[in-house]
Amino acid sequence: MKQKYYLGIDLGGTKIISGVTNKKGKLLSNPVKVSTLADEPPEYIINRMIESVELTLKNANLTIDSISCIGIGSPGPLDIENGVILNTPNLPTLNNYPVRDKIEDILKVKVLINNDANCFVLGESLFGAGKNSQIVFGVTLGTGFGSGIVINKRIFNLNCQLERYY
Repeated sequence: MKQKYYLGIDLGGTKIISGVTNKKGKLLSNPVKVSTLADEPPEYIINRMIESVELTLKNANLTIDSISCIGIGSPGPLDIENGVILNTPNLPTLNNYPVRDKIEDILKVKVLINNDANCFVLGESLFGAGKNSQIVFGVTLGTGFGSGIVINKRIFNLNCQLERYY
């Protein structure tokens, strides 16, 4: 069986960064950075994301068929279950936009989306400073501010977790 790889997209208010890794988290090439141009229509931003994916695959000498899954880290708030950016000031034209479904429809690859801070903390818990810890907390500061918690190598999504108690 041919080895599959994972592609990550960091969707930010000013830039989109993408990279591809093996299952051990090793980057296969330098990450690609393109401008988001966040005030443009949603389709334009989606096309910028697709452009970053295509450049990333080219740099790693891979095709989309080599990708097992794409993960998108996005500023929140998000409807993670439905893959929708709800109302983020950093990406005003993407408010209530089904980013996950649009990317899946174009690339024909499974896509997961979560808060960018959660994705950062998950990466640290799996491959970085927190790899030997059961609980990892992290804070991000960029165009926006965020934080995330990972417990036992799983993102703790507060909004999803609270629903279990009601």
